[in-house]
Amino acid sequence: MASPGTLQCRHKLDSYKKLKSNNIVKLKADRCIIAKETEMDDCIFCKISQGVIPANKLYEDDEVVAFWDLNPQAPKHFLIIPKKHVVGPATLAPADEALMGRLTRRAAELATRHGIPDFRLVMNNGAKAGQSVFHLHMHVLGGRPLSWPPG
Repeated sequence: MASPGTLQCRHKLDSYKKLKSNNIVKLKADRCIIAKETEMDDCIFCKISQGVIPANKLYEDDEVVAFWDLNPQAPKHFLIIPKKHVVGPATLAPADEALMGRLTRRAAELATRHGIPDFRLVMNNGAKAGQSVFHLHMHVLGGRPLSWPPG
């Protein structure tokens, strides 16, 4: 059964295609999932990774960018993103597993380098979970005791 906001169809493709403005379609395993997320051309994190929008960057390589959050939720709060546009954790492909490992490892290295020995890594998937930018990103928070549960 489809989750809310999805459309069932009979496609058997394993690729991504644009459907229309402000919608991305993932066609896979007999399901056509229409996500109401931002297109790559309008993605603020894509623009940051391309250098179109400035950011206070901590790190950049060929695959990832890390920058300080403009609305920090802890004394030390930065984001680490892939340069490749991925909508969120649920849309990761098997080929993206190495990228996720790279994001996690770089996040830990950068936290240590910036004086955050104890930190929390947070990823949100979907608007109801708190995702406000639909480009995969990991929050790295620290610099104070963090309570649990977070939400």
